[in-house]
Amino acid sequence: MPIQQPPQHPPTPPRTMPSPTAIALTLSQDITALVSLSLETTASIVHDWLRLGLSAFGGKDDLTSIHFRPKSKIKDETGRGLAVVIVGASEAAGQSLTLHLAKCGYTTFPIVPLPNPESPPTSPALSTLLLQWSALQKRLRAKHPDHSGSVVPVMVDPEMSFDPRVQDRDRFRHAGETVRAYCKENNLFLVSIVCASRRTKSSCPGKPACPPVERLEISAACSSRHDPDGEGVSQESPPIASDAIEFFNKPPKPHVLFVPRGLRPTSLTMSDERTLVDLYRANILDPLAIIRELSDLLTDAQVAGRGRGRVVFVNGENLGGIGIGATDTDTTYREEVTPAARLVSAMRSETARMLREELNVMDVDVCEVVTGPMAPRTSLSKYRLRQSSDDWDDNGQAARQRVAGRPTPTPNVVRLRSPQSLRTKQDVLASRIAFLSRLWAVDNELLFSAVRHAVEDHYPRYRHHAGLTPFLETLAEVTPGSSIAKRIGRWVVGWILMPRGGKWRDDDAEAVRRRRDAWVRDIAVAREREDERERQRQMERERVWARQQQSAMVRERERERERGRAQRERAQAQRETTRLDQDQDEEEPVDWLTRFEQSFSLFLIWAGYAMACWSAMFMAQLENRQPTVIRRVR
Repeated sequence: MPIQQPPQHPPTPPRTMPSPTAIALTLSQDITALVSLSLETTASIVHDWLRLGLSAFGGKDDLTSIHFRPKSKIKDETGRGLAVVIVGASEAAGQSLTLHLAKCGYTTFPIVPLPNPESPPTSPALSTLLLQWSALQKRLRAKHPDHSGSVVPVMVDPEMSFDPRVQDRDRFRHAGETVRAYCKENNLFLVSIVCASRRTKSSCPGKPACPPVERLEISAACSSRHDPDGEGVSQESPPIASDAIEFFNKPPKPHVLFVPRGLRPTSLTMSDERTLVDLYRANILDPLAIIRELSDLLTDAQVAGRGRGRVVFVNGENLGGIGIGATDTDTTYREEVTPAARLVSAMRSETARMLREELNVMDVDVCEVVTGPMAPRTSLSKYRLRQSSDDWDDNGQAARQRVAGRPTPTPNVVRLRSPQSLRTKQDVLASRIAFLSRLWAVDNELLFSAVRHAVEDHYPRYRHHAGLTPFLETLAEVTPGSSIAKRIGRWVVGWILMPRGGKWRDDDAEAVRRRRDAWVRDIAVAREREDERERQRQMERERVWARQQQSAMVRERERERERGRAQRERAQAQRETTRLDQDQDEEEPVDWLTRFEQSFSLFLIWAGYAMACWSAMFMAQLENRQPTVIRRVR
């Protein structure tokens, strides 16, 4: 009898122990996060006590916002019956805030724009958000079946619209109507609008900033049937001028931008216009449009006794990460904080200050959450020093995938990022500073804690901090002599982190500059070739457009001939009808005479017959009476 062998299980993979550097980095991030949370909570408590004391001392009835949160049996569910709109949900920070707020019971409305006009009504950001929320919702509903959190994405039109008939507010009018109808149907109160900062969209160098020819033809067809007065379908308008079509379809000229020595390609001077316009539209104009559309819902919460509405601006130098590599041990860092991003951050801060003064009369608070350099949490296989809960699984690998999938900036500027042999001292210094900033980097949980304070505090402060860097910067702004300390600190850090060694001699630096110039020339040649290919594609599109226009003209001539043929047939039928009517009018007296003769003949026949009958009857009566008369005579 054979001996039965026990079932063999697959071997367990060896457990990889984290390196001491990863453990020290995680410990440093946890300590700085704990210090930041302690400072933020203490500041919120002190501010609430101070405002409460001032309200009680001044006799002002400002206590309505303390107990506006509905109570829930589920732990940490503070948003039941409340709604929050998230602007900038196409970025990693906006998606993280959306999921965290939905986990707390809020009904979140993430605003997700379409990538381009020709794309379907979806985007990779929306797909990622829905997949993450589906997994999180399953775990939440397994523990709490009546959990009230939900994610309702709202799609808007692309950011760049070339149709002159579409106004700016038309992009968000449908979004405002959707949020308003959903809140009314589900008895929700909009309590906050969270505006996360966004980066510019990626675009290929050398491509023209104009729509394709097919989209221009569709727009022209739509404009010919559009009635600007709203009174129905108007007559066909004249076609678009040829010079306008030539302006949109004009191929771009070859343009090579050489960066001067001593000036970084990411500087504000070398930033192209399209990048600045995209940053301004995405970070300033879009939040203002959403606030304008939904400002009435923010005031409804105060009327219903739910507290004052909140507008929260999340500002930071880099909300998408500091640019780590594919793994924790990858040391490929790059500087992402550009002067253009700092310029937009300053404009957002000034916008928040102005809105705070304007919306105060509407009982709407405006807050600002300032963040430091962000980085995903370091993934340790078994040793997790900090984790929010079992329901949330936002490990470092998923965060790195989101960071790796983000669009790259600089659409039209030649980047002087060369291989390792072409790096200079400034590049190495920037990489070392970026690596050093990971010691106190901010993750998604710490950012959400600051945003939650801004949304749920009884008396929100004007500025909340996520991380130690913005707190120290705010403290330095009010400290006398802080500018001198900053200069000394920068000089010390630069002196400590500046690379040293024989390979950085002047002659080697000159060789690096020569290789860099050659590399830039190669890039310029490649760009010229790309421009030539783009011009050929543009000419092909123009030929296709010309053929389409010719076909349209042929179809129009055919329709004109059909309309002329139909008009001639209608005229011929009308003439035939008129001729028949005239013939009938001419023959009408002859018909009456014939009818009269026939009728008179019938009358004579009837009269003759009647006379004959009457004569016969008279003669019969006469014959019957004659003998009687004779006898009487006798």
